[in-house]
This record gives sequence, C-alpha cells and structure tokens, in this order.
Amino acid sequence: MKIASKVHLFLNKKKRIIKKDLLNFSSYYLKKELMKLKVSKVDYVELYNLNTLKKPMSKKENFNLFVAYFLGNIRLIDNF
Repeated sequence: MKIASKVHLFLNKKKRIIKKDLLNFSSYYLKKELMKLKVSKVDYVELYNLNTLKKPMSKKENFNLFVAYFLGNIRLIDNF
C-alpha cells in the first residue's frame, strides 16, 4: 500500500478516536506517529470547530482534523 493511502486511513481512524477522547488529543504525538509512517515532514496538525473556527473544547462539538505533510518534496493536505 502506498504511503499516502496509509496516512489517509490512519488519519481517518485517528479522528474517530479523537472524537471519543478529545481531552487526550496531542498534536505532538500525532506528528510523531505520522513520521513513523514515512512522512518526510509534518507542516501542521490542528483541530478546529467547524462553526466557530476555534479549538474544540468538547467532544460534542462538530470539528475537523486538518493536516499538512510532505512525502518527499510533495505537500499533501488532508481535512477530516
């Protein structure tokens, strides 16, 4: 399986986990996990409430996970 596909599946699964346990979310550890998947560099990993564009404070809020990373010299952006 290609790296980009693995990263996409990983991030999709991770968002479901974050929805259940928002308070334990750490962008630092998520970046480290992405690097283990052979990502060259992680630009950003952020969670934002879709209505207020602020960081979510409750798992009841509707939020997305925004990620930008590099595979070689190609920058990929995923929003979940």
